[in-house]
Parts: sequence; structure tokens; C-alpha cells
Amino acid sequence: MDRKDFIQSLLGIAAMGTLSSFKNFTDRLPEQGAKMPVLFTSHGNPMDIPMSKEERPFWNKLHELGTDLQQNFEVKAALVVSAH
Repeated sequence: MDRKDFIQSLLGIAAMGTLSSFKNFTDRLPEQGAKMPVLFTSHGNPMDIPMSKEERPFWNKLHELGTDLQQNFEVKAALVVSAH
């Protein structure tokens, strides 16, 4: 699925309105070989900015995770949801 198809799919989802319509839509999507992991994380602390790389273990682990995902999965998109 290319970017244009993905965006059109999102617009279609917004127009569906019901969970059953959404389930029918997702049931028709092609299956992927490997499932992508789901990650919930905080956006961090603004006080991390002036810290050195060695003082930010959370961000270092997040960077390692991104590298691992790129090496082990065919990442085509990432969905980011924020309450802000």
C-alpha cells in the first residue's frame, strides 16, 4: 500500500461511522508477514533537552528500538496519536 492509498483509506475510515463497517474494511486488507509491535510511550520531559546523551537512557533505548524495527520489519508507516 503506497502513501496515497493509505491516506485514502484513512479518509474512508473516517467516513464509515460504525465499528462493523470498520471491521469489514480491515478484514479486506492484505495480511502482512510479520506483525509490527505496538508501543505506548510518553513524549518525554522538556528537561531532557539540555542533558547529554549519556544522561538520557530512555531516549537511547527508543533510538535502539527504532533501529531494531527498521532492521527486522518492512516499516512503511508509523501511526502516532497524541492528545495535544
